[in-house]
Formats: sequence, C-alpha cells, structure tokens
Amino acid sequence: QAFSHQSIHKYPVKTKKKPTPHHQIGVGIIIAKDQVLIGRRPENKMLGGLWEFPGGKQENNESIETTVIRELQEETGVNVQSPVFFKKINHAYSHFKITLHAFIIEVNKQPSIDPSYVHKWVPVSELNQFAFPKANKVIVDELISTYQK
Repeated sequence: QAFSHQSIHKYPVKTKKKPTPHHQIGVGIIIAKDQVLIGRRPENKMLGGLWEFPGGKQENNESIETTVIRELQEETGVNVQSPVFFKKINHAYSHFKITLHAFIIEVNKQPSIDPSYVHKWVPVSELNQFAFPKANKVIVDELISTYQK
C-alpha cells in the first residue's frame, strides 16, 4: 500500500525513544577501626541478595550529602553529621543509569544498627569476598587499596 501511494519513505514509523532515567545515588561507607558496614539487598528487589553500602536515591532539591545523611538514618538508624566525599561512579543498567556518590564516615566504635537492617561488619581487607553490584565493586577495590596497611 505504501508503494502504491508512493510513501515508502514514511515506513516503518519510528517512535521517539523515551530518555533513559538517570538517578543520583548517595551511599555511606561507615568505617569503625578496620571494619566497614555492608547491607544485604532484599531478595525480592533488583540485584537481590547482593551486598552494598547503605544509601539510596537523591530526592528533589536535596544535596547528595543530605541524601547520605537521610538514607543512613532511614536504613540503619545511624546519625551522621559530616560525610566526607570518597568517590563518584557512573554506571548504566539496561533500563536506567546511575551516578553513585560514595562518602566515608569514620567512627570510633561501631554504632548501634537498626535490627531490621540486614547487615554485617566486615574487615576492609575482606570486602572482596562478598558479592557486590558492579558499581559498588569499584568502591570496594578503592577502599581496599586506600585502607590496606
């Protein structure tokens, strides 16, 4: 039909692709002496069962530092005052992109963690023995090289 109407150039009709969502994620690396806090992702969520540093998505009109402070309070119950920037990672998944902002929070002793948060305190040198999402793996490698004694 397109040939008979001399409109072949109009087909196939291409729809405009929606822009890929991009999320800003803030995570806190809580370090007490040589131990770091990691949390396990729920099995029913994306990347379920993998370990990660506590944190989450930045909300509108929120600085990334505020995101880290808020997320650590919500997830772990830990109150953080001044997170120190550590590393920024850009990563793409199949249907969205993230920029992961990692902040160090060094404390003198392990703080009390909300018991509903599935977590472990792990020596920094042993972090590579846990399964992390790919974007977190970059942070793990950097932490090990930075804190290796």
